Amino acid sequence: MEVFSEDEAYNLYNEYALRKGFSIHRGNKHLDLNGILRQREYLCSKAEYHKIGSISEVKEFNHLETRTDCKARIRFTIDNGIWTISHLNDDHNHELASPEERRNLRSGRKVLKAYGDVITSMVAAGIKPTQSYNYLSKEIGPDYVGFTKEDCYNYLHMGRENLIEAGDGQSVINFFKRKQVEDPMFFYSFQVDEKN
Repeated sequence: MEVFSEDEAYNLYNEYALRKGFSIHRGNKHLDLNGILRQREYLCSKAEYHKIGSISEVKEFNHLETRTDCKARIRFTIDNGIWTISHLNDDHNHELASPEERRNLRSGRKVLKAYGDVITSMVAAGIKPTQSYNYLSKEIGPDYVGFTKEDCYNYLHMGRENLIEAGDGQSVINFFKRKQVEDPMFFYSFQVDEKN
């Protein structure tokens, strides 16, 4: 089987995986000496293990390890823009999701633009994100929404981040400085992240 782009290759394996009952993520890619992509792998989401840090390392959160070092994967070889399947391992060492659970598989969850527009407009009108998600879920049906409440919050957060431009933060700080000159009792404080 042949496809003609990385998106097509990912979507081909992802659709297959969702029908079977597992989720996928991107794996290794191999480049030639000129930096041109020659091979790309997509793995079962339970492939490999997370790297374990030092035992003495203090973590803010301890996450449950769900990976099982599953060897299921597909490898595409790229030649002249044509992506050809060169290896397929379909043996899983874990249970696959039941048909009822498949809608919650991570690689299959996506907020479609039409649904995102509805959520954004409802939130702009003062409706809480949870209520807007519940509305969509009731109107469309929970099996057909295609994303979770958490995805809804992430979609809104990413939308807000995209609206913030480079000088917006500095404009807010300048406004606070002017307010403090006008009113000596006005107090403000701010912190910056690693990107300032």
